[in-house]
Amino acid sequence: MRVLQVFNQQRALEGGEEKSVRSRVAALESVGVDVDLYMVTSRGIEDSTLRKARAAASSFYSFSSYRRIMERIEQFDPDVVEVHNIYPLVSPSVFAACRDAGVPSVFRVASQILTCPTWYHMYDGHICERCLGGKEYWCVLQDCRDNLFESALYAARNAFARKSGLYRHVTLYIAISQFMSSRLQSIGIDLERIAVVPNIVELPELFNGNDPGSYVAYAGRLSPEKGVSVLVSAARSLPQIPFRIAGDGPERPSLEAAAPSNVTFVGLLHGDDLSAFYRGARAVAMPSVTYETAGMSALEALGHGTPVIASRIGALPEAVIEGTTGILVEPGHREDLARAIARIWSDPGQAVALGAAGRNLVNENHSPRLAVTRVLYAYEAAIERYRSRSS
Repeated sequence: MRVLQVFNQQRALEGGEEKSVRSRVAALESVGVDVDLYMVTSRGIEDSTLRKARAAASSFYSFSSYRRIMERIEQFDPDVVEVHNIYPLVSPSVFAACRDAGVPSVFRVASQILTCPTWYHMYDGHICERCLGGKEYWCVLQDCRDNLFESALYAARNAFARKSGLYRHVTLYIAISQFMSSRLQSIGIDLERIAVVPNIVELPELFNGNDPGSYVAYAGRLSPEKGVSVLVSAARSLPQIPFRIAGDGPERPSLEAAAPSNVTFVGLLHGDDLSAFYRGARAVAMPSVTYETAGMSALEALGHGTPVIASRIGALPEAVIEGTTGILVEPGHREDLARAIARIWSDPGQAVALGAAGRNLVNENHSPRLAVTRVLYAYEAAIERYRSRSS
């Protein structure tokens, strides 16, 4: 089988989505699939007003991306095209290119790109779904980007993609969790057009084992939707417990200024440093205050044998199973989070047991072998569906 992968790399340093794309390519190649990766990057756009203007215009319908993808399809002759992130440089024109080239397209939906112009379903610190049902104008009225021009741009491009019908050309959607599948169904996408293929998580050789860890950890972006301010507030009420926070983002200065002395910020970690960070923790907290589509940090922590304390929201309960792989708490509830942390801190044996169960869950549900089987099945389903619609 020959598969063309299409991905718009984001401005931030490698995050969960980019890791997932690269893992997908490596896993497919490991079983003999011929893969070609078409990747464009948004990095550097912020450095130039002209680049920003061009990116804004191309996000609606990129004629240049259409031509380039048509050329790549002609050169590579894929059986199927899998599309990942499309904004701002690829745009929904990729689906028109697949249609015109006569190739089935699979859209892997890892973010809330189809249901929220800003992707986070969050306004003023709370979940917001006002834009659902063709009401993208709320993004402008609320100025969800804290920049009226950007809010209008994001609202307009979502409205254009919805009204233009470009997503009708998607042969099959891949949801990265059952939660994402339900969200796609909520906007009218038939279940028969959705395949659930969870993210790949490489199971590390080194893991916690019987070591319960010596701090409570957080790893991820430091931005409002992640609820790190709730964690910092909980840490203030637990002065006897050390906390370490890894990552970077717009909230870092304010979080550091507000943090008590038992909270240490260790910066952005990658590779072996991040693995050691997970292994050294008694628990990893994911206090998100809005929907998580998969929760890669939670899955990575569980893979290292470290239990997770997470908000009961989005896809997190699919990995963090109460009393089995971790503890679930109410989103945004500082006292509930503090109680859960105190509970797991006071029982090292429980922490070890929960972490071991979490590692088994990751091995059973997120291994490269299983993911490849599922994604190849999805590709075959897309090819068959395309053929039946074309005949």
